Amino acid sequence: MTHSRIAACFGCDENFFPLAKGLVLSLEREAAIGFDLVFIDGGISDGSREWLVSRGAHIVAFDPAAHIPGYIPNTRIEYIAAQICRPYLPVIAPDYDVYVWFDSDMWLQHAATLRSFIAAASCGAGKIAIARTDAWVHGMTDEQAETFRQYSYSWYTSLYGSAVAGSYWGKNILNSGLFALSRTSIVWRAWRREIELVFSGEDRMARMDAAHSHMAEQTALNYVCHSRDCFVEFSSFHNFNCHLGGVERFQGIVRRIGDDSNRIGVVHLTNFGRLATSYLARELLFDGGSYLSDAERKAVKDIPIAFGAPMER
Repeated sequence: MTHSRIAACFGCDENFFPLAKGLVLSLEREAAIGFDLVFIDGGISDGSREWLVSRGAHIVAFDPAAHIPGYIPNTRIEYIAAQICRPYLPVIAPDYDVYVWFDSDMWLQHAATLRSFIAAASCGAGKIAIARTDAWVHGMTDEQAETFRQYSYSWYTSLYGSAVAGSYWGKNILNSGLFALSRTSIVWRAWRREIELVFSGEDRMARMDAAHSHMAEQTALNYVCHSRDCFVEFSSFHNFNCHLGGVERFQGIVRRIGDDSNRIGVVHLTNFGRLATSYLARELLFDGGSYLSDAERKAVKDIPIAFGAPMER
């Protein structure tokens, strides 16, 4: 029997590296499957590279200009390369059967999420395993859910214009911070094509402010998924966006407030730059943040505020 080679991929700059350490430590403790760590270097220190190597990680580089014809550098967002590298994972880290992407500001709480995503991506259909954003999970009112969908309309409009936005804005928002995808899937090529159109077009770049640039890679993936029906969607409990609210640490477990029935598989510390103090105080980081040194605990409070993470609650 041939076993699939699985790459657990993530990337960041030095600002986010203390959070990335929490991701690695959570995978080591919880994953219980064989995989290779693949880190896309967005500009980390020598000490951080040494730490990754000590954990067995493979470190690769990604230069957008080398892969996107006519690439126009986006000076609005320092970490943009760690976002738009995602559709190029089989190119920059070849020879794996399944790729799992984790944003560096998340950590694995329950291995069932990882196993489920890999199983869905490995079934041979070529579909991407990905979680949607469920309004009910975060306790949104109807009015708040409508506001969230309006954000989706603005994201689509910035990339594709109002006609496409009018057709897609009401569809489920799929969060690209966590996904699993087979190497042979057509999604890779389709997603790359959209990225290349977006980040090499002066007219599109000119009409994207920082918030829309931050969401461009995810919006492009949503367009590919919905236009081709090439995704297997999971609930928000598999990729719980903490900035949307309704989360607590209770008896050592991060859960939706008061919910003993639905387990959160991956804790996603979204909009960390704005909510760092709150997240630290509520012990929402891996192991409650106990793995951080004093210097790292101080440093994460200075993580730049991200764009495009609406409706913090």
